[in-house]
Amino acid sequence: MFDITVKKVESKSGQLMQFDVVGNALAGKHTVTVDHAYFVQLTGVGGSISEEQFMKAIFMFLLDREPPSAIMTAFDISIISRYFPEFDQKISDYFKRV
Repeated sequence: MFDITVKKVESKSGQLMQFDVVGNALAGKHTVTVDHAYFVQLTGVGGSISEEQFMKAIFMFLLDREPPSAIMTAFDISIISRYFPEFDQKISDYFKRV
């Protein structure tokens, strides 16, 4: 497991969550956004995963597929499936690991 720090940043829309993520396995700071509805879709309604665990799982998924330097410094989580079509189906496996 790697160490990352997840800081939730206030957003203008209550439906959009924004996070700053830094860590020893990453190449710099990453600003990541996710629509709350997509968060619920991926984690399940009333899911037991925290926002920090969610972000850690996202980066574990990405780091299993590409080097830290290839991860965009700012992105919305919804674009991950464009690059990795298996994302929506596989991310729940990573929730179990955080």
